Amino acid sequence: MHEPKIGETNEKPREKILHLEIDEVPEVDEFVGRVKDLPIEEQLVEVSKFIKSNFKNAISPHTDKLPKEEREKVNRVLRQEPKTLSGALCLEYGVCVEYHVLGKAILDKLSIPCKFKKGVVAGSPGHTFLDVQVNGAWQIFDPFAEVYLSDLGRPDLKRFDPIYYKSSETKKKSG
Repeated sequence: MHEPKIGETNEKPREKILHLEIDEVPEVDEFVGRVKDLPIEEQLVEVSKFIKSNFKNAISPHTDKLPKEEREKVNRVLRQEPKTLSGALCLEYGVCVEYHVLGKAILDKLSIPCKFKKGVVAGSPGHTFLDVQVNGAWQIFDPFAEVYLSDLGRPDLKRFDPIYYKSSETKKKSG
């Protein structure tokens, strides 16, 4: 049997998406245990709810009205200070990256095929979302867009403009 050398661990390397490393989060494991036997469509609804219950929108137009301690949490998110998913969850605020890294971590544990994607938003650094495969077809999964548009007073839109999703698997022809 191989003995670990100093500084070496037996842990498998953690996945990193942009600036966030996906570490173990007990609440995620507990959540996955509760929803793993649901049909995939219901799992996605529950995953979206779970994400939205764990993060508040760090770029909401209402953040300037937050108490100082809460604004500092928002600023830490915007400076990309959390380097792990668990660190981001402790701050309770996120932008699309945090929302969708959490989503990817959960969907991977549920063995639902998904891809973390970057899109384009005019006048901003960009937008992230997930492509999720359901019953053989790819669909866009973007809980952040729903929160963001609701905070802007436009919950009727449900999604960003389709141009933001140009990199989506849903746009690619199969065959």
